[in-house]
Amino acid sequence: MRLVKFPVVLVLFSVVILFSSAVAQEKNEKTKYFEVKTPIANVYKALDPKSEIIKQVMVGERLEIIGEGTSWHNVLVDSKSGWIENQAGKIVHSKKSFPIFSFLFFLLLLGGTGAFVYMKITNVKTTEEA
Repeated sequence: MRLVKFPVVLVLFSVVILFSSAVAQEKNEKTKYFEVKTPIANVYKALDPKSEIIKQVMVGERLEIIGEGTSWHNVLVDSKSGWIENQAGKIVHSKKSFPIFSFLFFLLLLGGTGAFVYMKITNVKTTEEA
């Protein structure tokens, strides 16, 4: 039973820490960002698709929103104000994304490996004593 407690406690402790830090970060950040979901999105100089393109941004990039609308958002790109279409992405509340599922998988893998090694070590000691 003692063998099972260590990985379970490790995983639960990690989840609590991640959740509490994510909640704290979300409360502290009031700035909104626009995360690009299309392969390439244009940021226009004016609120018109025929205006000059300031920059083309790639999927996954996050731009700070300085004005929010229903169809267009006013964003900062390269220290310039520009406009991007709402359908090119979504609004998020942090500048960088955090791969929570990858991190949790890593913790589970680490805990499982630690439990396996612990079982092998304690099993070897038990057979040597006998």
